Amino acid sequence: MKEEKRNAELRLADFNIKTGDILLLEEWDPKKKEYTGKLLRKRVKKVTKLDLLDFYTPKSHQKIRLLFNRILRITENGSLPN
Repeated sequence: MKEEKRNAELRLADFNIKTGDILLLEEWDPKKKEYTGKLLRKRVKKVTKLDLLDFYTPKSHQKIRLLFNRILRITENGSLPN
């Protein structure tokens, strides 16, 4: 992101955000399980909200919920769950 090669970020809507907000992005070292001290500030250019479950059939909703729970566990501790 620092080199501005990536123009978009897909995130779970687990916090309120709007166009114009400034994100403070901290680098996380999953091996040491701590922040590195590097900080990047980015202004939000656009927010698009959608419900990913709208793209799947009711039968697949449970599988997707399990996947989201796995993603949340990864982002909470910075590493893959056992």
